[in-house]
Formats: sequence, C-alpha cells, structure tokens
Amino acid sequence: MGRAKAYLPFGDETLLQRVVRLLGNHASPVVVVARTGDPLPPLPPSVRLLQDREPDRGPMEGLAVGLASLEEETDLAVCTGCDSPLLRQEFLERLGARLEDGDIAAARARGRTHPLPALYRTSLHRTIDRLLGEGRNSLGSLLDAARTVVVDEGDLVEVDPDLSSLVNANTEDEYREALRRAGLASP
Repeated sequence: MGRAKAYLPFGDETLLQRVVRLLGNHASPVVVVARTGDPLPPLPPSVRLLQDREPDRGPMEGLAVGLASLEEETDLAVCTGCDSPLLRQEFLERLGARLEDGDIAAARARGRTHPLPALYRTSLHRTIDRLLGEGRNSLGSLLDAARTVVVDEGDLVEVDPDLSSLVNANTEDEYREALRRAGLASP
C-alpha cells in the first residue's frame, strides 16, 4: 500500500480504530499485535497491545502471539487484519455456527479461501510456532495443517449479502472502495 494501513482515515477514526471498535462491540478482550516498533493510533485502554516476538514473520507471527495471549481466557478467537473495516457480526456468527469441532472456520468466496477474517482456536498457537520453526509462514500453510472448516460463499451471503466482511484495503483502490461501501468520502 505504501503507507501504514492502521492510520488510514476512515470517517472520524482510523482504519485500525474502526476495526477495534467493531470487534469490541461484540468481543472482549480485543488484542492488537503489531510489529515491534510500529506506532499505532490511539486505542481504548481496554485493548491489549502486544508485539511480535520476531520481526518479518508476517501475519502468522501476530496470530501466534495473539492466540497464545488468549488461551487461558477462551478457546476461540476472531482474527482479522487492521484492514477489514466492514466486518459484520452476522458473518462472524455464521462462521462460529459452522465451526463445530474444527480448529479454524474460514470463508470460501470469490474463488479462494480467506484466512482472515476467520475464527481460530487459541490452542493453534502451538501449531503456528511449529510451522514458523519449519520456515512455513503463510496463512495457507496453517489452513492446510489445521482442521479447517470452509464456509462456502452461498452460506455466507445469507447473512452478509455483498460479503462486505471480506473487503479489505490492500491497495489504494480497495481502500477507496471500502470507504465508498461505508458511505464515506475519500480523504
């Protein structure tokens, strides 16, 4: 993207602040894991701020840190990036309703399985650490290694008709599209 996504303006808040607010409306605690040294916009005091243990291991490192921090409190966590500003509670509830005895509930839509946003068992931090130790740091390798329940697009559109929960801001165009869908003007 060329700039820090966490700080992108999204209405009266930043992209990260919006995602934290959306999650905080339905889940507690909210954990944010950032790369060591990455500044973050101001967040509510209730948000648990953590840092990667090792640099440059991508989202898998953040997942391992976040899931490990939650394991004693809960067995299941909603995991997403800071760039999912249109996440819907109904989408997450549908994933949860389909999880059963799986380790991960992930959406399959638009021709691929989406590792984020998804539901993850907190005990998966051990599997992630093993994969990272083997040099496998892609979320796809985790989906393959775990008992992943794939929730099909047809099931998800019943609760999220335009699959807005899967909209992210990886590019300027995607960022502008997310703002448009939210009814907000581009800065």
